[in-house]
Amino acid sequence: MVRKRIRKSVAIISVVTLVVTTIMTGCGKKRKEFKEYGNSSTSDAVSVHTLTDSDIKTTSGGTLIDRLGGEPLQYSGEITVNGIPVSINVTSKIMETDTLPIYKVTEITEEDVREEEIVKKIFGNDFRALDSENDVLKSENGDSEEMMYLAMFAMGEDGDPEDPNFETKTWVDSEDYFLHIYEGDIGGAAYQLLISYNRQYHEKSFALYPKNWGDVCGNPTLDKICTTSSDGKVWVGSMPVDAPDIPNECELSDEDMIDKVFDFVQENVFVDLPKSDIGFFSSSWYYYEDESEIQKDAKSEMVFVNDEVLKDANLSGSIRNGYELEYNNTISNQQIIYSTDDIDFSSGMMHQIGDSGIFMVNDLGVIGISLSAQYKFDEMLETDVSILKYEDAMKAFCKAMEENSELSKAIKDEKKYEFKNMKLMYYPIPDGNGTMKMTPVWVGDLERGEDLVAQGIVSAVDGSYINTIFIQY
Repeated sequence: MVRKRIRKSVAIISVVTLVVTTIMTGCGKKRKEFKEYGNSSTSDAVSVHTLTDSDIKTTSGGTLIDRLGGEPLQYSGEITVNGIPVSINVTSKIMETDTLPIYKVTEITEEDVREEEIVKKIFGNDFRALDSENDVLKSENGDSEEMMYLAMFAMGEDGDPEDPNFETKTWVDSEDYFLHIYEGDIGGAAYQLLISYNRQYHEKSFALYPKNWGDVCGNPTLDKICTTSSDGKVWVGSMPVDAPDIPNECELSDEDMIDKVFDFVQENVFVDLPKSDIGFFSSSWYYYEDESEIQKDAKSEMVFVNDEVLKDANLSGSIRNGYELEYNNTISNQQIIYSTDDIDFSSGMMHQIGDSGIFMVNDLGVIGISLSAQYKFDEMLETDVSILKYEDAMKAFCKAMEENSELSKAIKDEKKYEFKNMKLMYYPIPDGNGTMKMTPVWVGDLERGEDLVAQGIVSAVDGSYINTIFIQY
């Protein structure tokens, strides 16, 4: 793997402002895990923001920005918790959408992984489980670099898979999670398959990559892959270079590629994704030296290279063949919150191994994929729910944080506390029947100095208090 992309902190992990470097950056993080703190204490503060039923105005239909009352989406105020003032100075950037559905969902269980079925779907009966003590992934063995990164991240290890001495395990069964890697052939190309389940997060993860990228581009000597970004560059390692001026050999339409991804995930991984949220890879995650060069509608294209090609400034001899698509753990472009539990950085944290979904597609179909999923989408309960206007929602947020939340657990001294970020997200609200309603919520980040100490969550539908997530370091 040639690219090492640097992404902004909105990241694949939806815990707000929790920065976790993704598998494609080549940067490792130590294991972290979530810790529950129970449901204790309430605030003694008196509300200074009043919002009566007659004040609440809900909206539906039209663009999301219009429904929220138009830009700019900003709000300032102050609440008091434990006798300590807490500032509210928030600005929200919204991903536009025409509808905000509500889904009935259930958590993915270990039974839902269906490991044996997946392996046989992918490889048939001709495969090998890398389950012996001597099995490791190493670059000198010709193993997939993508798979090495994924396994390393899933196990919370540090290292650089490009180091010839680097190696990582292929088979782990622990109390918290399992991770199993298999090998087999697909259409004459050698592939490696990863299947994992994290019991802490009820998260199923799947990855499938060729050992040699040249086997899926028409030239076996081009064993590495780069991708283009919206500024017209190709990422080689951590550095962008001008993309080669050659046509893309993939003849699939945009719709065909999305269909292939959706069908592959449903039929082979047994995961349902909202099809409307599968799209072309957004290089808005990148940092750019010159933001003016960004082409907003540019697709991320696959460029196949090898070490000799990379020595040429024009990447002469490379092949442009296929596109990179993604699913960013969203519903109607709004992020699904990653964890509903408190977060304890001090003990390490297992995090998801995929970008929620990264899919490499050309005329052969889906030739590379990493995917993580926590929920099964059972049915759509509402096609477009009404939501509060932004100002009303912020007043409801302030009221909830003073009156109903456990925020007092985070407010312990006279330091400056401030809500700085406010994001519209989706949150699984239990319905009392063993299932959940995936519902739009507002998530506010409470900062003490430069540290994120808590997240307050209220319903975007009616402003009711949902949860407070506490952060420990």
